[in-house]
Amino acid sequence: MLLAGFASLMLLAGWVYWQAPSLNELHPQLERILAGQFGLKGLRLGELSWRWAGYTWLNAKNITFTGPAGRIQVEDAQLEVRLSSWDLLLGNIEPTSISLRHGRIALQLPRAASGELLPIPAGQLNIEDSTVTLRYGAFSNRFEHLNLHLDVARRSLAMQLPGFTLDVAWNESLQPLSLQARFDNLNWLPEAWRMRTRGEFNAQLSLTKADADSNWQLQSTLNSDSGASILNRSNTAIIAFNAVQLKARIHTAMNPANVQRIEWQQINWQNNDNHLAANGEWHDGMLTLALQADTLDINTLAELSKGLADDDWQAWLGALRGKAHKLRAELKLVQTNAWRMPQFSQLSPNDIQLNTQLSDVSIALKKPDELLEKLNGTLSINADGLTMHVDDVVLPHQAGEVHGQLHIADLYQPVFAIEGLGAVDVGRCEQWLNPGGMPQVVWHSAQAEAQFNFTWPMAAAFPDRGEAKLTPK
Repeated sequence: MLLAGFASLMLLAGWVYWQAPSLNELHPQLERILAGQFGLKGLRLGELSWRWAGYTWLNAKNITFTGPAGRIQVEDAQLEVRLSSWDLLLGNIEPTSISLRHGRIALQLPRAASGELLPIPAGQLNIEDSTVTLRYGAFSNRFEHLNLHLDVARRSLAMQLPGFTLDVAWNESLQPLSLQARFDNLNWLPEAWRMRTRGEFNAQLSLTKADADSNWQLQSTLNSDSGASILNRSNTAIIAFNAVQLKARIHTAMNPANVQRIEWQQINWQNNDNHLAANGEWHDGMLTLALQADTLDINTLAELSKGLADDDWQAWLGALRGKAHKLRAELKLVQTNAWRMPQFSQLSPNDIQLNTQLSDVSIALKKPDELLEKLNGTLSINADGLTMHVDDVVLPHQAGEVHGQLHIADLYQPVFAIEGLGAVDVGRCEQWLNPGGMPQVVWHSAQAEAQFNFTWPMAAAFPDRGEAKLTPK
């Protein structure tokens, strides 16, 4: 009886298959039904075919349509839809899987603040080797050869592009649980963003929900074998790097986009032989950082201080050469948005504390080829200004070797207050400080013990006032 019933069912199915009109004859009806059921506009199915392999599979070539509210547009794609045969018998056209191959797809994502959700089909959605244009607010970018797999039941999304992969998971309330991203080139980014970088680098990003509360764990790495730079709007480097590691704990409101606090647990930066470690916290519009480095090229301080210092300071710091050791620093910066650059213009001397040891430092003066050389000592910056204790330094033109102290009380109008003593060659000092004075021959190589103090504006070629006491040897 069972075999007879099965045979009868097969005969009925065969009769339906041979007697029923072809899919292409049902084009208008199918387009009307699907457009009405899914709110599609301008639906054209192209050439249709179907097959049965455990499920009913409907295929359409060169499909074109616009989705509800224009959030999705598809042109000239190949469509494959998996349907439940039982649901079809009940008159329910509800795809369990949708695949779009090739063609052009445009997605307009609603803003997070609008509360509007992007319409997502039930079951599975696959996009294979397609050109996808994504728009979100003012952001727009075209992705070539995109592959995407969305599994609503498993609440997961996987996306691949040449050189880029992304995996996302969320919970039953559509709140994200994890995000993993990796890339080894920047070809997938908008051109305007690519222009803000120099050199090649790869990166990994991991963002996972840490616990039942709204806490998230962030880990990220950037690596460049040959060195890379991130540029500002004027195309000057904000930071150059070979490697960067970030680790942070992010505290949010129920809406993950509403960041309330960030614990920067680990920030490691490396550029050539320079290494810097930092940690800190962002909260209530303020960023606090503690930094340390065992050994650092001192001109790297100029690179790291971009944005913190004006042009005169940048020129002075950029002309320094030598090493900084046992650097320790603390910064407090106004940062109204956790994901935007701090507001350096509101920085005050009370917001900086820095201490470091200096070795073999050269300081370029305003006149060409004039250097203070082989300086050893310490440098500190705090609410009292900048202070450099100099253990020893060689003067320009080999005019002598001295020690003393340099101090700047007002960092906004920098004037060096310098005092010290040491052994000098009077003739060479005359050549350096007063080249239009008495001829060198008068002084010969007169040696003297010097005690001096004077003030020297940072932007000036010579001191503006001072005095020196010379005691011949």
